[in-house]
Amino acid sequence: MRNHRLSKDLIANAGVHFVAMELCLRGLVAVPTARNTRGIDILVYNPKSGATGALQVKASQDHRSFWPTPAPERCLNGNENAWAFVRTNKKPNNLKPFWR
Repeated sequence: MRNHRLSKDLIANAGVHFVAMELCLRGLVAVPTARNTRGIDILVYNPKSGATGALQVKASQDHRSFWPTPAPERCLNGNENAWAFVRTNKKPNNLKPFWR
């Protein structure tokens, strides 16, 4: 199999949905936003406490020694906002397109 490389947009989208899945499996309500929502990738709600928050997700297919993030003035402020950093496998096992 040749080296499988996905576009940055696909990696970013996969990262957002992966984080949303993990949050849901932990009993939280996680809703990915539209791509044009500035600074928010996932809205999070805790049904037990009623707390809400927002996540910005950064995902990469490469090893990173740092993660590029927006300037502080472009980020959401507050204790209820956070970042999630995701690194995917470079070589997914048995990855075969379903349309072939």
